[in-house]
Amino acid sequence: MKVLPRNPARKRKITLAILVTSTVCLIAACVALFVFQVRTFKRDFKNDLSAFSKVVAQISAESVAFKDNGGAEEALKSLGAKTDVVSGSILTKDGTPLAHFGDPDDAAIQQKYPPNKGSILFQGYLLHSEPIWEPPSEERSVLDGERIGTLHVRSNYSTVFESRLKQYAGILALALIVCLLLAAVVLTGLKVETQIKKLQQEISDRERAESQLEEAHTQLVETSRHAGMAEVATGVLHNVGNVLNSVNVSANLVSDRVRGSKADNLLKVGALLREHADHLESFFANDPRGKLLLDYLPNLGAHLHEERSDMLQEIELLTKNLDHIKEIVAMQQSYASVAGALEPVAIASLADDALQINAAALNRHGVEVIRNYADVPLIMVDKHKVIQILVNLIRNAKYAMEEFGRGHKQLVIGIETTAEGCVRVTVKDNGQGILPENLVRIFSHGFTTKKDGHGFGLHTSALAASEMQGSLSAHSDGLGTGAIFTLELPQAPT
Repeated sequence: MKVLPRNPARKRKITLAILVTSTVCLIAACVALFVFQVRTFKRDFKNDLSAFSKVVAQISAESVAFKDNGGAEEALKSLGAKTDVVSGSILTKDGTPLAHFGDPDDAAIQQKYPPNKGSILFQGYLLHSEPIWEPPSEERSVLDGERIGTLHVRSNYSTVFESRLKQYAGILALALIVCLLLAAVVLTGLKVETQIKKLQQEISDRERAESQLEEAHTQLVETSRHAGMAEVATGVLHNVGNVLNSVNVSANLVSDRVRGSKADNLLKVGALLREHADHLESFFANDPRGKLLLDYLPNLGAHLHEERSDMLQEIELLTKNLDHIKEIVAMQQSYASVAGALEPVAIASLADDALQINAAALNRHGVEVIRNYADVPLIMVDKHKVIQILVNLIRNAKYAMEEFGRGHKQLVIGIETTAEGCVRVTVKDNGQGILPENLVRIFSHGFTTKKDGHGFGLHTSALAASEMQGSLSAHSDGLGTGAIFTLELPQAPT
């Protein structure tokens, strides 16, 4: 079995060629059938009229033999049984009209009738002449009888032929219409098949593109999450670094105090006392060193007591700094666990943690932090995402104020509820602000105004807020006016 090619265009061409060839063959067959039917119709029409005329001639033979006008007319009335017969007449042997039926024949028509038996077409009529023979008797048969008259019958051949022609033309037209409809259906089917394949291809391409987009989105979210965690870790390292500086200072002070301590002089005092252990009274009374030792020992005790107090103070400060490091690391560990779970949390606690993570950088650049916290309900969020958003917003605010070069840098963190039942967190700075044309682009992936920016911090933060059924927006009146970033998050169900 021959298989059509898979190429849709080539398949359409082959199918169209098959349809055209089939249609031409069908039309040729219809034309041949039409010609055959026309010829057959003409022959059958003559034969039918001849047979019918012979019957009428036999019926009218008695009347013609006796020249009975009434009987002949009655016999001619039987011509009315054939609807296509227009007229008929009976002539005697010498050509005298004996009876007539239907429309009168004019002289031109009468002259065209065949003189003997036969048929002829004239002006759309079929003119037939049928001889009338003498009726048979006991002495003679019909074959032996004498011709006593002629029956002329005029039939409307053209009307019947046109009717039959219309019938044949209708059949041919119907066949052509069926062929055209069939061709249209087939071609439409091919087009539909092509469109279906095209749509299937488009759907496949779109599904593949969506899959790739989803994969890219997943990778972006994961990369952004790692970047956010890196920012949190960077803040933690800054804080730990600052505390370690204090630890290092305290350790150096303790070390210097130990190296410069007067405790070694106690060994000398002890050795001197052991040397004069047998005559200590004489040593303190008469030996100049003994007299000096009496003044030196109280001063040494006071000095050692002062050293001890200073070192205890430094060790206490060192212990506090080490505890601070432990707290910072513990906070980082709490946010480094697996993210994704929604839980009710206090937004103020998250905001404080975000500020604590950025505390080293904020203190280093002299940023004044103002907390405007209202009493708000718990929020139902992924705390890892929220802390990353807030750390990113606070760090961006610090960069904005640093680049603008303002002497008094101020960062205001606000927490309040909204009329829609959400909790709103605002991060306001008095830094360089945002250009109006950048407000609509600031959350787009890849957009950044920093020289070393990657352009997906705010984009990822906005996506994270949206995933928690919240929102992140920005407002600024222009350059030099600072900026306000607003994070709205849903309340935890009560």
